[in-house]
Amino acid sequence: MNRFSCGRCASRPAQTHGRGPGLAFAIFVLFASACANPVDKRIDLLIRDLDSGSPAIVDASLRALHDLGPVAGRAVPAVAKVLKEGHPGLRPPAAIVLARINPDGIRVLPHLKEVLADPDGPTRAQAARAVGLVEAPLDQVTLELLGRLEKDPTPAVRAFALWTLAVKNPAEKRYVDEL
Repeated sequence: MNRFSCGRCASRPAQTHGRGPGLAFAIFVLFASACANPVDKRIDLLIRDLDSGSPAIVDASLRALHDLGPVAGRAVPAVAKVLKEGHPGLRPPAAIVLARINPDGIRVLPHLKEVLADPDGPTRAQAARAVGLVEAPLDQVTLELLGRLEKDPTPAVRAFALWTLAVKNPAEKRYVDEL
């Protein structure tokens, strides 16, 4: 008998209290089938959870989509809805998730541009940061919006706006100097 077994199962290490290997095999099969779900099904579940209304569930879904990255690109409309209408504490991370799941920025820039004028400071700040993270070139309207944010009363908004302008316009030395 070893220190991890009770007296009853010392002679039968593969079995646990008469349940036998069948239970362990059933648990393995259930776990393996859960892990074998395609990524698309998981993304569908995460998109569904974004509409749950529970901040904890939406937060967990946003984190999972962020971790999946560009594979979760079809979640852009659902994440954009959270960005525009979601819980105030979840709107800033939604901006970053948008940039992460659509790094080329073509589908997310319109959503981020709308939020650059949002009344909530943290949301504006993360939207400005997300604009800097996407690879798409910025149009003149977006550059003007970011230019207006240079004078924003929220320090984080100013900092991320300047950072984005410096990243997107490396030839403009004044943005780098202001950082």
